[in-house]
Amino acid sequence: GALNDFTVVPSTYSPTTDDSFSVVLTARDIYQNTKTDYTSSHSVTWAWATGGNNSPAGNPAQKAADGNQTFTLGVTADISGFKIVKTETATIQATADTKSGTSTTITAGPGAINDFVLVTQHSGTETAGTAFSVTATARDAQQNTKTNYSGSQSVVWTWTATNAPSGDTPTKPANADETFTAGAMTKSGFTLVNAAETPTITIAASSKQGITSSITVNPGALNDFTVVPSTYSPTTD
Repeated sequence: GALNDFTVVPSTYSPTTDDSFSVVLTARDIYQNTKTDYTSSHSVTWAWATGGNNSPAGNPAQKAADGNQTFTLGVTADISGFKIVKTETATIQATADTKSGTSTTITAGPGAINDFVLVTQHSGTETAGTAFSVTATARDAQQNTKTNYSGSQSVVWTWTATNAPSGDTPTKPANADETFTAGAMTKSGFTLVNAAETPTITIAASSKQGITSSITVNPGALNDFTVVPSTYSPTTD
């Protein structure tokens, strides 16, 4: 029968945000028979019917360029050029000869681990002598949270913190295996002591790193006073 619609079938329904994939179109009549006499070159336009949003890093999703596609017995070869860059669900619509078709739902998962976001308990402002925690969140290259980064991971902590004027030392947790859940982990046991610095903390795990922004260290509670005369050797005059 006459052309009624298209099936839009991606090469995968579960790509990661690292993966490019292709789509095959099949022309059908109203009874969903493949329209085998739909052949040669036809102009196809593409749209994201749902999803297809920019990634958290600001990069756009990719789709094949609009233009001619060759049908043989109603079916195209693999049409490449599709990529979903945000962890989301999406559907792809193809239109040719005023008829359309939309894929079923594609679910994009996070890509390979790329880095960590590292944030201190009080968003980058801590107090000398007061312990605080740090939260690490694993991300892929598109800055999606890597929600499948879970379980025990070997973690190494480094920082630029220095001793207090009194000589007291800052403290941080020992390097150890830490448990991530849905890409995130919170670790306590950090204490800074020098209010004259703006240190950073770095996490390393799975050969990737993350670093806090510079931390503002406020002075701790009042402890004493220094008493400084203008001279230590006055005369009786």
